[in-house]
Amino acid sequence: AFTSLNSVTWPFPFSVYVDIIGGVALNVPKWFPGLECFGRSFNAYVLLLVWTLTPPAAYFLCLCVAVVTLQAHRIGHITSIFIGILSLVHTIICVEIFEMFNCTKYSTGKDTHERYLNSDHSLNCDEQRHVHFENLARFFIVIYVFLIPLAMLLLKRRQKAKRGQLRLLESPYRQSFWFFDTLDLLYRLAMTGF
Repeated sequence: AFTSLNSVTWPFPFSVYVDIIGGVALNVPKWFPGLECFGRSFNAYVLLLVWTLTPPAAYFLCLCVAVVTLQAHRIGHITSIFIGILSLVHTIICVEIFEMFNCTKYSTGKDTHERYLNSDHSLNCDEQRHVHFENLARFFIVIYVFLIPLAMLLLKRRQKAKRGQLRLLESPYRQSFWFFDTLDLLYRLAMTGF
């Protein structure tokens, strides 16, 4: 059973919901606890790469399958489904990206200190490797915080013009609120990342 920070056991429907969300959240160490045995090779840097590179890789794979199976005319539909699914895990991805900047300073002597990543204290934030991953995280911020919501907004606007052919995943709101998915996504970003 899932317990909160206050060790409160959640009742049946909520515990199932949290377990499902935990599955969507790709809690890799929970699913594969043996990965931690790899030591320093499986760390917050690897999780950042998994979270940020898996969606574009999956999208590219779907596009390749569509082209190979001579269904290139369905690329717009594939993109629509991809953006819809991505919006479900988008906030989790952004939290992983923002974690690269969340370091804690520890005193190591009279006037010296070291900074370590909060999500993985084996990673020193003062090392050059971490600076490279911070730069990579900045690149992913441009993509996931700015370009993905913009693409989502443009896709919803285009879908608004189609009317009548929309499915629940594509437009769960009234036509006059076609922008609400993107607004909700930005709200979740503001609550978790900034």
